[in-house]
Amino acid sequence: MVYGTLYYQPDNDQPMFKGYESGRSLNEYLSTPGMLAESKVTAKIGPKDSKFGSYDPANKATWDEAPIYIEIEAKDGRKFMATLKTIEGAKGIYRTHGRELSKSEEDRIRELRNQIIEAKINDPNCEITFKNITITNGNFNVNRTEEGEVINRNLLDIESLGVRDLHNILDSETKFGIGKGVADHFIIMDRNGLPMEGKGGSGKIFVYPPAQNTPAGVTRNIKLNEARFSNEDNSPSELARYLANVILYR
Repeated sequence: MVYGTLYYQPDNDQPMFKGYESGRSLNEYLSTPGMLAESKVTAKIGPKDSKFGSYDPANKATWDEAPIYIEIEAKDGRKFMATLKTIEGAKGIYRTHGRELSKSEEDRIRELRNQIIEAKINDPNCEITFKNITITNGNFNVNRTEEGEVINRNLLDIESLGVRDLHNILDSETKFGIGKGVADHFIIMDRNGLPMEGKGGSGKIFVYPPAQNTPAGVTRNIKLNEARFSNEDNSPSELARYLANVILYR
């Protein structure tokens, strides 16, 4: 969900403003579980008229376009800068993922932004800090083509999964499970027949990345697309045959 989300460019080596670390550095910093909770997080409002947005403090109808920045100060003194998206900016993010911002989400974004702006109007010298900051694993994004078709990725290409060799997946920290059961009674089981967290349709394959590789330090199951296990002629791929031997027929 966009609400309360820090927006930055994780592959940008240039800082947003002088005196701050780059987006890439911020991404590396936030990749360590617990770092955000240990940081000082402060909201700042940009000039009334800037390249990042313009608004009239006296006209609440324009506040949706006010540039709001989120400063993150690490314990070692390093500072990072992210933005709190405008309403239109949040809608744009959703559209890039083939979704639409819901009315309730839009209202929550507006409420948070307006609270920040009102606090600054009432006391221009006040410091707006956030308490109990956490990072969730959020929702998984499904990458699609312009035609809406799902873009499949090889497990070996996803570094955070830690899968280096398809023939030795049992030696990796990433766990695999398979859905079993009937409707309303689905479960996920590991290779030894023991239940795993979550529920999944019969025959569906799930992967559990290591907790330390997720933003919140908590693992979540990811349902894999069966299309990834077929060759172009629809014959079973090497991975499909291997997982079948390891999981299905044990």
